[in-house]
Amino acid sequence: MKQLYPLCRGWCRWVASSWPLLLLALALRTSPAAAQTPYPLVSGNYFEGFDNVGSWADGFASGVGAAPYGAVGSTYSGTPPTGLVPSPTVTTISSSTFVAGGTGGVQRYVDTTTPAANGLALLAPGTTDNKSAVAVDLFLDFTTRQAGQLSFKWTVLANGASTSDRTASLRVYASTDGATFTELPAAAVLNKVNNSSDTGIISGVQLPASFNNSATARLRFYCYNGTGGSTGSRPKLLLDNVGVTSVPLPAIYSLSPASVAVGSGGQAITITGSNFTSTSVAYFNGSARTTALGSGTQLVVTLLASDVAVQGVYPMWVVDGAKISNTLNLLVAQAYYTKASGSLNTLSTFGTNTDGSGTPPPNFTATGQVFYVGGSLRTITANWTVSGAGSKMVLLANSVLVIPSNYNLFGTLDAGAGAMLEVNTTSAVSGVAFGTLDATSTITFSQNASYVVPAVPAPGYGNLILRNGTKTLPASPILVQGNLQLDNLTAFGGTALNLGGNLLLTSPVTFDATAKIALTTTNAATQQTLSGNGTALELLSLSTSSNTPGVALGPATNLLLGSSAGGGYTLGANSTLSVGDNTLTFLAGGQAAIGAGTGVLRLTPASVLVFNKSGAAPLGTLRADVTANTLASLTINATGGASISTNDLTLGSALKVNGPFSMPSGQLSLSANTLMLNGPVALGAPGTAQLNGSTTASLVFGGAGSISTLSFAATGSVLGDLTMSHTDTVTVKMASTLTVYSSLGLNQGSLRFLGSNRLIIAGSAVLLGGGTNSFVNALMQSAVTNSSSKTAALPYPVGSRGQYRPLVLTITASTGTTSYTVRILDGAPPAHNLPGTIQRVSQVRYFTILPETSTSIVTNASVGLSYGADDGVGTGNTNPTTLRVARSDPAASGQWQDLGGSYAYPFVTTTVPFSNFSSDGLFVLADNGNNPLPVTLLSFGAQRQASGVLVNWRTASEQHNAYFEVERSLDGVVFSAVGKVTGAGTSAQAHNYHYLDAQVPGELVYYRLRQADDYSGLSSYSTVAVVPGGPAATQLALYPNPATDQLIVSLPAQAAGQPLQVFDLRGSAVALPELATGVLDVRQLAAGSYFVRVGAGGAGLTRRFVKL
Repeated sequence: MKQLYPLCRGWCRWVASSWPLLLLALALRTSPAAAQTPYPLVSGNYFEGFDNVGSWADGFASGVGAAPYGAVGSTYSGTPPTGLVPSPTVTTISSSTFVAGGTGGVQRYVDTTTPAANGLALLAPGTTDNKSAVAVDLFLDFTTRQAGQLSFKWTVLANGASTSDRTASLRVYASTDGATFTELPAAAVLNKVNNSSDTGIISGVQLPASFNNSATARLRFYCYNGTGGSTGSRPKLLLDNVGVTSVPLPAIYSLSPASVAVGSGGQAITITGSNFTSTSVAYFNGSARTTALGSGTQLVVTLLASDVAVQGVYPMWVVDGAKISNTLNLLVAQAYYTKASGSLNTLSTFGTNTDGSGTPPPNFTATGQVFYVGGSLRTITANWTVSGAGSKMVLLANSVLVIPSNYNLFGTLDAGAGAMLEVNTTSAVSGVAFGTLDATSTITFSQNASYVVPAVPAPGYGNLILRNGTKTLPASPILVQGNLQLDNLTAFGGTALNLGGNLLLTSPVTFDATAKIALTTTNAATQQTLSGNGTALELLSLSTSSNTPGVALGPATNLLLGSSAGGGYTLGANSTLSVGDNTLTFLAGGQAAIGAGTGVLRLTPASVLVFNKSGAAPLGTLRADVTANTLASLTINATGGASISTNDLTLGSALKVNGPFSMPSGQLSLSANTLMLNGPVALGAPGTAQLNGSTTASLVFGGAGSISTLSFAATGSVLGDLTMSHTDTVTVKMASTLTVYSSLGLNQGSLRFLGSNRLIIAGSAVLLGGGTNSFVNALMQSAVTNSSSKTAALPYPVGSRGQYRPLVLTITASTGTTSYTVRILDGAPPAHNLPGTIQRVSQVRYFTILPETSTSIVTNASVGLSYGADDGVGTGNTNPTTLRVARSDPAASGQWQDLGGSYAYPFVTTTVPFSNFSSDGLFVLADNGNNPLPVTLLSFGAQRQASGVLVNWRTASEQHNAYFEVERSLDGVVFSAVGKVTGAGTSAQAHNYHYLDAQVPGELVYYRLRQADDYSGLSSYSTVAVVPGGPAATQLALYPNPATDQLIVSLPAQAAGQPLQVFDLRGSAVALPELATGVLDVRQLAAGSYFVRVGAGGAGLTRRFVKL
């Protein structure tokens, strides 16, 4: 597409040439073209090859290169170009929506084989000569530039049948207001025949002088159905390689001084601007004056005494050859000063001398009068209007002017250092047009009525006070160099505020919920403070500039950001938002987000962050100062995205949450950062709320508090480091398989992976810790073997239901790597036949060991299972020879295989070598002796009495028994200790124990014993005894609930002997094996909810349980 032809690239300069202008008044009955973004020629000559036209959106709303173009508007009729046809009108269709094929309008022409041929195709509808057209505008900004030349390439694109021979024409028009257009005749392409494959280049078309220094220039490309031909359709005319050139113009930015006193004699005026040269000449009121070049941005002009002899406003500009700058006015003023007293609306209050004496002004309407106001508490007794051209009022340094409620001030007003103006007028709009306001001046609007705060030209207000009633900022941004104070406002709203100082609420303020303000802080030297003094600040957005100290929230100043349309905060690079001991909230139901800036939040241990959203876009990236990244609470509630991944908040730095972390909905992406959670954690259901990790992310659980089930994103279920350092024995349920790449630290707190999920220790990751208070129930590790190290011993810190039962797997293999997953399961293992060498296997728990990915061949393996008092096998330290390890026999289905046992407390390690694993990978503790437990319970029960529930148990013998704890539960799941009874230590004698629970509630309750071993520190639990409620109790009890392997059904007396059935949520009966009376094997059930029903008909009892 980037072809070279005369003027095609537009990167050279042309000397302007004269050409006849044909002014064609296109009387178009339409609104101006849609507002697009004009291309600034100051950035360089314009060129568009339409490479990306295929991605342009309707209305030129988006797409690389689309911004300067605009649709002409809706269908309208207008006079066709002069001399084309006698027909008086032509209909032009809308070009706001791209069309295709034979439909009239603007088309995105994309050549997939030759991208250089891409362009905008223009097709006028209809077949009648000169009766229809389509147009598109190109918007250009020639500020400080002299317009050069236009060039473009055109091509005839065939349309319709190959025999079509009708014609189309293209003409180009120029305008600076969108209403009056002037044709550029040299750019016309007339009566091009369909199917002619004709093409050409238009170049060297001089743009009109009206474009010079114009910010609103536009070119209209106007395609219409021409004359000639008789068959078929009109052709499409392709517009391509559009180029526009310009050259710099001298530009004036300011005059210094901007005003001089009348009769002050010859003056030297400094002009500041750009593109000045040694041939630049300044003009005063149409006459050249002596001009000295200071630099390319500064000229010094010498005025004559006669130039300032008469007061008035006089234009000045700069000429450099054929190039003419913009114009600024110099005020030649007559100064008048106030007397010590008197109403300002009275002429006699002013005089030509600085003390107010001298000649008074003839009126307040003459040109070039400046009224200087001094003193304190000056006022007016009627409306005061200063209306002469260039005339104005000036508040001298430290003066005070108060406008009462029943009068108004009209005219331009400047304010000096420390000057103060208070406006109390009840008029809804101020009559003051503010000029230059010193940065230390103060303007106060105190009306009790609704009032629109007037905009002020840059640099804006000094200090601004808004008091009483309703105050609204205008559509254009309000600029405040100093402080903004809000006092006793019933409503405060607007659009945008640029603030250089502090924001202070001195009394409660109500913020407008429908007209929220976008606040940008601008102070480059000092941190700005936003102080609500107990009132929350409600803004659309908060932005800080890059490389500034940023902003801090004052004491008792919560900040609420956002609206249904957007908002949030954007912190420029190297700037901060100090939250302090406050709450920063994104509006619930809104679409606030964190902008792209790389500035950071500074947090305190009392800071609270709440991120809500209901929009389609993500929340953005949360960045905190590395020295101030601890907060009290974090909440994420993000909805509205197309998927959970678009409801994301990304961490851009480490974060430490000392209190609650709540995420009902959304995703928190850790990136390469550390997230430390030291308080309660509450996440929504998997699929609604999730974490998204990375191989370099770290997650630390510390502190105290409950932790809900956690899930990870499918592609982000990874961490670099995972550390459990809770202050209690919390168990974290995991609904996702999780891979750890650097380290797993098990210090306090356990992990329970649900279903088939597991924890994977990847590659060279380090496993640290593990013990009675910190373990995992499903873990995969890799055995790496090579020629120098053929044996790998893998420790598995596994446990379940509060019981730590570590396992050691030792593998001898050929060079390679094989991963093994170990899982501990509660309850009895699947029924297998016992060999003659084994009397029993544990009915309390069992293990699965399964090899997964493998590149090595196992030659020998051994397994060490740890032993505890509640395992139900062996005699522990007094008779270790009875302990064995059994596994499901790979060669005989349904058969246990005795792998022998070598006991070194607390491990029993296999003595029979093996090199393969059965398909189910079952391993279990076994024994060949007769004493099943270090503490042998002969009986355990509980009965309700008038004084409470009496718990009784009897032991046959005890080994290292420190004590018993009696535990009670209301749901059969969560137990708590209610009493403690000292054990007999080591004894071969029978002992009877009892405990009276006098504070028991009247409903159904559950009891169990926890026995503590004083040798190993381990503990074990008895079976559960169910105690019905009072005499009227009819409960059906299920334990444990939720269940994983077995479900114990406890029937009330009236249900004894009744049939027992299990149903799913659809009401279908489910057949389950009964392991013993009232004990169901639920392992075959899929995870979900089920119902147990005892009895039939309306008298039956039903209770729900959950299978994990």
